[in-house]
Amino acid sequence: LKEDFRAVGSLLRIEFTTEEIAYNTPLDTPTPVGLKWFVVRNQDMTDVEIGTLSHATLLCTICDNETNPCLNDNICQANGRCDCFNGATGTLCQITPLGNGRCDLTYNKASYGYDGGDCCTGTCQSSEIFTCGVVPIGQLETVNIGFPNCIDPDNSCRSNLACWAQNSAPIPLLFPGSTAHLTVTANGLTILVAEPDLDVVRVFDKKDSQWVQRGPVLEGVRNTQFGRVLAISTLPGEVVGRRFGVLPLIIAVAMKRQHPVNGWYAAIRVARWDANSIDWSYLGDDFQIPVSVALGKSYEVISLHIVQAQTKVIMSVLLNDGQFFVYKSTLSETGATPWSEIGAESGLNSTVSAMSRDGRRLAVDTIVNGNLAVRIFDIDLNGGNSWLGVIERDALVPPEIAANGETFSEFYTEFSQYSVPSDPTSFVAMHFVSTDLLKVVVRGEGDVIYLMQLRIIDGNVFFAFEFIFASPEVPTHVREKGLHPMKFGDKSMVFRVQEFEKSNEVIAVVTEMFESDGFFGEYGGELDLQEKVTDQAVSYNGRVLAVTTDKQVQIYGNIPTCATNTSLYRILITLDEFPEDISWSLESFQMLYNTTFTDKILDQCDACYDDNDRFSRGHIVEEICVPIELTTCTLLRFKSERGLSHGAGFVVLKDGEQVGIYEGTGKVEDVVVKLSQTDSCNLPDRRPECSEGSVAFAAVVSFDQFPDDLKWSLFDTNGDVLLYFEDYINGIGSEELLDRFSSPLKGDIRQSTVLQQACVPDDECFTLTIHDGYGDGFCCVYGNGEMSVHMDGVMVSYHRGDQVSRLRRDRFGSKCQALNLVNITLEVQFDMIPMDTGYQIVQTTDNTGNSLYNPVHIVSDSFHLFYSPFGKSVETIEVDRGATFNFEITDYAGDGLLGGHYAIYLGDGVDSGNLLLFGDGPFEFSKTETFTASLDAIISYPQTESSNASLNTTNVTLLVSDELGSSSGQNIFDWSP
Repeated sequence: LKEDFRAVGSLLRIEFTTEEIAYNTPLDTPTPVGLKWFVVRNQDMTDVEIGTLSHATLLCTICDNETNPCLNDNICQANGRCDCFNGATGTLCQITPLGNGRCDLTYNKASYGYDGGDCCTGTCQSSEIFTCGVVPIGQLETVNIGFPNCIDPDNSCRSNLACWAQNSAPIPLLFPGSTAHLTVTANGLTILVAEPDLDVVRVFDKKDSQWVQRGPVLEGVRNTQFGRVLAISTLPGEVVGRRFGVLPLIIAVAMKRQHPVNGWYAAIRVARWDANSIDWSYLGDDFQIPVSVALGKSYEVISLHIVQAQTKVIMSVLLNDGQFFVYKSTLSETGATPWSEIGAESGLNSTVSAMSRDGRRLAVDTIVNGNLAVRIFDIDLNGGNSWLGVIERDALVPPEIAANGETFSEFYTEFSQYSVPSDPTSFVAMHFVSTDLLKVVVRGEGDVIYLMQLRIIDGNVFFAFEFIFASPEVPTHVREKGLHPMKFGDKSMVFRVQEFEKSNEVIAVVTEMFESDGFFGEYGGELDLQEKVTDQAVSYNGRVLAVTTDKQVQIYGNIPTCATNTSLYRILITLDEFPEDISWSLESFQMLYNTTFTDKILDQCDACYDDNDRFSRGHIVEEICVPIELTTCTLLRFKSERGLSHGAGFVVLKDGEQVGIYEGTGKVEDVVVKLSQTDSCNLPDRRPECSEGSVAFAAVVSFDQFPDDLKWSLFDTNGDVLLYFEDYINGIGSEELLDRFSSPLKGDIRQSTVLQQACVPDDECFTLTIHDGYGDGFCCVYGNGEMSVHMDGVMVSYHRGDQVSRLRRDRFGSKCQALNLVNITLEVQFDMIPMDTGYQIVQTTDNTGNSLYNPVHIVSDSFHLFYSPFGKSVETIEVDRGATFNFEITDYAGDGLLGGHYAIYLGDGVDSGNLLLFGDGPFEFSKTETFTASLDAIISYPQTESSNASLNTTNVTLLVSDELGSSSGQNIFDWSP
């Protein structure tokens, strides 16, 4: 300080004072830096009374690397100012960003309290600036990254699958000592807690490290055991939040009501919470299950499921006498329709049930000849109140299949020599992984655990064992609490919860059994609960375990990992308000002739976020375990028909490291983001040596699961076939298999890639035709595929997915510019059953009259499965001007186009008025007509009963005869679609 420094009086109150100093002595200090500070109790300047010690410290603002360094590993610059580069603030970077809701890896260490708890779900608290687990990346303002960097040993589980940590404060019961029941959503972020003794149900959402109650308590009628059985309809486990608001829910709560005269009957209450709700609403009044109540008989719900599929809500109810019922209600802006019965069954002796997420499939256990079995039902959501169909086969539990080394067996018979004998101790749990895949876990005789899968394909049930475990040795007096089938990455797992007493304490044993890479594994972890378990629930993603004791609900979390020699890919997607058209696929790839093509589809989503009400603006976390050898060359293919809006997009993490990002632009585009690439991704040049006057032709084809659907041909200008290939399924002949990682069976190249090459003339205009016989292209449900064509190493044609659902016709080559080409427009107005109709256009002469046979356009009848009755197809096709063509149309029902028509125009669109061909009405099974693509061949519009002059309207007269007899005899309706 300067020598002329003088203290001056002030009207400000004194809040702090330093410790006493030895003024004007050798022990005096020139500055207050380093002195202790105390809170002042007495404001009298003449007699300051020192209070409690303050933890505040004055710092010198000028840094020096020797005597006054910058704190927290920051840098002192030459001007004496600190450069705080790692998130710290203050003149000496002394203020650390701890406990602000955002995980900072710089401070994620023990000395900083693991960033003040910001990196773990059990300790993080959001602030006004940051939300726990959500970070901005690029232009994406909210990416739900979760807590991949939680390393606090008191709040993390990273050692093995059985590591569990209590990730939040317990939820106390309203009445200690009451029996509570639980249900957890698939993502583990919402818990239903019911106390039937009090007839109340509460709903809690995970908010940072706390569980926050959603809305008021749901109260049932007194003394009805309201909440004895619970069900919840919510999004799948990969949906972890929303950009705005909370996740919508529909919950069903079972109770039993007393009949005025006879016994007890079962009843259900259904409550709903939308994305914009502020309170619970109800889907009608308490719904009574309509069974005849016998004197003294008590009917109770023992298994309950509820799902929302678009605007429909489907509920299944299983009663204690083995009867089960399925009901449907339709949501609207004003409420919901009353519950209507879809189907009911009795006499199956069922005890458990499962329903698929889309509400289209139901499974129940049953007994066949004293053996445990599973029966599966299909449910019609759009038709009347009836079963669409029942898979009339009971899939029995056959341990000998696995023992004999068989991995797949087709189950057709209801009765089988393979079975697990039914006994009172058998424990069954079921879960639909998808509509077509059911997981079943059974504890059979000898305490052996079986995990099985039932796959439904085209109405047939296929059975396979995943693994069998002899139960581990556990202390005596073990109480079985639950078996849970689930899946994480490449692992199928069973979580088994048991309870026993140890040293006067209650211990829960959580055993995780899994199979991966052909090896069985098993881990057991103990949770010290202090009290007995009354109920337990596990989220399907295996992240959250909730158990109830006599006093509270305790919630534990873990971090499942992929198997050895695999990497974990996490695709973090931020959806916009229209997510139903979004598709993606994680793929390994190869490169040939500077072209990228798919090697393996590692995982994919084909329009799987198709429910706007529930997915809109959601945060999605998709997790895929990928073998190390497939991670060298990977990409993410992302498609949105509308285009992602600003603020939406995706981020891809590989083992916690960011490897890809895409930010929405509002434009429609197909996005390919390469996540990793090395020189090994490039295959060597394999072009054949061609003689002078010829050039190397190459076709690279990646198939879906049905290669035999695909046919392609290469024509020259004369219509001669240079190369032709079909019926791939019977063998690949001279084609070269490029797939590095598959070992296909002989003749089986499903979802593999082949290379076909040849030398062709270089002075030519080639026509390539590609056609998928089934009508879906190489696409979607049956695996995505693609085809690229190269001339002398340069790509000239490329098709992917459903682009070849109809015949595609590409032209390329040096002589193509000299061709005289013209567009024609084909219009087909279908009748009531579009799937009956198929057609093709075949060129029969060139423009000089020379004969040839060249398919120009082919559409199979099965393609029209995707058209609605009386739908219309309009397509523009490029053809040779002046050439002659046959239009061949078929109808396998033999009634032609009743109420429909077909027309071909010269030019683009039906408005050109240049009609070349027209036909309608019945033609039995097939019809062939000829036309020429020339102005000289224009015809007049025909005047028929089924078409007017503009061909824009088709009039249909429907005659309905009254066979019982009526005054008029017929009812006549005219309709113009």
